[in-house]
Amino acid sequence: MASLISSTDRESFQKDYADFFDTFKEEVVIHKTPKKTFAAIGSKGVYGYGDNSNKANFTLTPVSGVFSGVVTYAEDQESRILGEANEYLEAGQVIIEVDEGGRNFINSGITELVQIGDQKFVMVGSERNSSFLGSPFFSFKLKKTK
Repeated sequence: MASLISSTDRESFQKDYADFFDTFKEEVVIHKTPKKTFAAIGSKGVYGYGDNSNKANFTLTPVSGVFSGVVTYAEDQESRILGEANEYLEAGQVIIEVDEGGRNFINSGITELVQIGDQKFVMVGSERNSSFLGSPFFSFKLKKTK
C-alpha cells in the first residue's frame, strides 16, 4: 500500500518523537491494590467481643511500579479544551502519556493511585491510544485527589 511518508522519514519521525518523550518525561508511580498475604488461615476467633477481638492474620504488601510519562496539565488547572489532543480537561485533571510497559501495568489489576511528584491522582476513564506513526504510546486521564 502506498504511503505519503517514506519508511526512512517514518523512522526519523519516530526517533524524534522518542526524543521528545525522553526530554519531557516525568516519573509516574502507579500504585495498585496491595497484595494480601495470610499468616494463619485456621486461627480461631474470640467470639462475643466484637470484630476487633480477632488478631489480624494477614499482611498487606504494597504493589507499585515506576514508569516514565509525559504529563499534560491544563493552564492554571482551569477547565479548558486541549485542541491538539481533542480532549477536555476539567480543573484538577491531567493527561499522562506512557509507553506500552506503563499501559500494561496500569491495565493489570486495579489502579488505586497515580503519583506524579508530590501530587496524587486517581484514574478517570480508560486508556486512549495515542500512537505516533506506529510508535506505541497510550494516554490516560487523571483527576487530582485532595
